[in-house]
Amino acid sequence: MNRKSAYLVAGAIVGALALPQAASAAMSLTAAGTGLNFALSTFATLPQNGAYGAWGSAVLSNGNVVVNGYASPGGPTVNYVFADVDGQNPGSALSTSSWNDGNYASALTRVGTTVYGTHYSDNTVRIVNLDGSEGAVVSSRGRGGIDGDAARNSLLVATDDGLVEVDLANSDLATNRRYVAGAGGGSIDGVTVSPDGSIAYVEENGGVRGYNIATGANVFNNFAISGPDGIGFIRSGALAGNLIVNDNYGNVSLINTLTNAVTVIASGGSRGDYVGFDTTNGTLFLSQSDSLLRLSLTGGTIGGGGGNGVPEPSTWAMLILGFGGVGAALRRRAGARAAA
Repeated sequence: MNRKSAYLVAGAIVGALALPQAASAAMSLTAAGTGLNFALSTFATLPQNGAYGAWGSAVLSNGNVVVNGYASPGGPTVNYVFADVDGQNPGSALSTSSWNDGNYASALTRVGTTVYGTHYSDNTVRIVNLDGSEGAVVSSRGRGGIDGDAARNSLLVATDDGLVEVDLANSDLATNRRYVAGAGGGSIDGVTVSPDGSIAYVEENGGVRGYNIATGANVFNNFAISGPDGIGFIRSGALAGNLIVNDNYGNVSLINTLTNAVTVIASGGSRGDYVGFDTTNGTLFLSQSDSLLRLSLTGGTIGGGGGNGVPEPSTWAMLILGFGGVGAALRRRAGARAAA
């Protein structure tokens, strides 16, 4: 994203940039967010680097959570590994590993049992090991946002070329990627894939756009949110199909992908950036300047294309109850018609 690139160039002169500068603001749900059954908690408190703090996050195959952030205020970027329990801080990390990406934001995602992360300093995508350390390179293009597409066994990555798909079945770095859509030059940042693996929703030039992954066709546009960045997808429940957008100005918004209506569900935060998907329980991690928050939805799950698409046991229970309710309603209607 251009704002992040500007930060790299300006270095310590962060105050000169036109960026949200809240040092430590407490995000809270709006009345609308509470009414829609969202809940908000703090997963981890982390060091800041100017207006920046936590970046990408994902759940490792052993159930721990890896979070990209800073080792100290203004310090180098690292990957922290935490237990998947709220209330974490650097002192409670199970491990802390260098992630030498040139002090730039790294986004993380998971496909199958493997976590992948963008690596700005050498423009690659790498495997993230269980201790958070750097693993093998899987793509020679990788700068900003990333999400997995389990249906296609691929990664969708924001690069300087635009949105690129990386074929995980092909280990040849020269041939395993293809251009999908969008402008280059840092125009695309946050990325999430619809649960069916067909559409990539991205932050592009200050808006949220959707692209058909197979054809590259632009199928969705929304420019109603200021400074959108990380994007999540509600996978199940009454709000299924809606997008959740973490923005640079301390807000979290819900976009109805059918009507394009925007509802602010949380506000008062600091600078938001990437989101991460907790595939263990269907919650969403929200990066902030000094923390990583957790957004939960009662009666629904949140995620992207990086999961296997199989609802959690609690979701199956809700679906069964839902089917039972539909059946009961149909029986009532049939009975009413018979009585009439």
